[in-house]
Order: sequence, then structure tokens, then C-alpha cells
Amino acid sequence: MRKCFCGSDKHTTIVNIPLASFDDCILQRNIHVVQCDSCGFTFNQTHDTQIIYDSYYSTQNEYFMKSSPPDLDVVAAILKHTPRDGSLLDVGCGGGQLITRLKEDGIRVTGLDTSRVCVDSLNAKGVPCIHGSVFTTPIDEQWDVVTCCHVLEHIIDLKYFVSKLATLVKPSGKLYIEVPDSERYTASTPFQDYNLEHVNHFTRESLVALFKPFMKCVEFSERNIELADGSLYPAIYCVFEFPRANNYVHDSKMEMD
Repeated sequence: MRKCFCGSDKHTTIVNIPLASFDDCILQRNIHVVQCDSCGFTFNQTHDTQIIYDSYYSTQNEYFMKSSPPDLDVVAAILKHTPRDGSLLDVGCGGGQLITRLKEDGIRVTGLDTSRVCVDSLNAKGVPCIHGSVFTTPIDEQWDVVTCCHVLEHIIDLKYFVSKLATLVKPSGKLYIEVPDSERYTASTPFQDYNLEHVNHFTRESLVALFKPFMKCVEFSERNIELADGSLYPAIYCVFEFPRANNYVHDSKMEMD
């Protein structure tokens, strides 16, 4: 069973939703949403492991079909933190709409995704993309900016995932994270946001707390994503950087070499 990222294994059930039928999906057949008694973080309690979820997503190609252009506000927020001609890695890039747009602005982009269909399509278009995940793919390079949009809500092993993300960012770089905003869920479609794929439900406080052992938040904002049906989906994003002490130590070591 999952523990909260804060380390606590004590939680209170919010809702348990049994699934009557679920085709051939390898994921468990119920949605069990709990809240941590220690820090208040809300997440799905499940026996499924990260390996099972990675296997599940490796066969999901729905994000390849989503060809709408990225939100210009998101592009602007990322470009603000990206050096001219800088490098950027998009973790969980899906169909690559974001990095394709950023490439047009002169950014040296790379994608990373578990879907072979997405990766092959981007490489064929001249957009560099790596097939794999931060859990299984050895990556020695670091980037000026690492983006991870609407991925963390799908991750079982949160602390390990975040620790790996931090290793991909240059000491002076930035990390852009965007997730659904659970404080603004609406019940217009009952329980839509409690599902098998979204296993974490973030607030601003819980997102900042998750990254606190590794990086500090330097920018935060709420936004609404317009969906195909015209409805708005609430999201939050944070920009993180390393504490200045980390940069001081890194620069000092470089001077000594």
C-alpha cells in the first residue's frame, strides 16, 4: 500500500468507488481516495506499483491524438525562465505540442515519453525525443529548463520521481511543474477528477512541500485550461530552482577543478 510522500502511512478514506467493468485494463478495479492524516495530501490508495503504471502508460497513445496548440500563457511562462538558445527537456512530452512550439522560438528541446508512438512521431518531425522514463532510462545530461506538465498526478513513486527530476536540471536551471488544481475541482461531472489515472490530487501547498527537500518555489500561478467542449479545467503551476547555496558550492568546485 502507498505511503504519503511525507512518510506517513496514516490516512482517512475520502471515497471508495468500485468499478463494475473495466475491459482489459491492468490497473486495479476500484478508486480509493484517501487524505494523509499528517500533512493533508490527497491521493489514491492502491496496490498497483509504479512498474504496473509504467506498463499501462507505455501502451496509451491518446496523448498523441491531442494536437491542439499549447497555451500561449504557458509558453510565455516557460520562455521567461529559459536562456536565449537554452536547452529544455520536457518529461512526459506526449504528442510534443509544447516542445514543438518552443523549438520554433530557438530553444534546443528534447522530449522524454513512455509512448513509442509519440516518440517515433516527434523524431520523424525532427524534434528530438527519448523513449523511456526517469525511472528506467539512464540520462546523464542536464538542461537549463526541465518541464513536466500534467505528469505528477499520474505518478505512484512521487519522491523518487521528483529526486530524479532534480538531477536533470542544471545548477542554475529551472523546473516548471504543472498539475490539476484539486482545490478547484467541480462536481459538474461527478467524480470525474477521481479516476485510476490521476492518483495524486495537488494543492499549491502540497506541490511546494513535495519539492521542498530538493528545490524551492520561486513562482506560482493558477490557470484554466480550455477543453475541446469549451469547459475550463483548473490547473496550477510552480517554477522551482535550487537554493543559492547549491549554486555557490557548484561554482566553487568548478573553480577548483
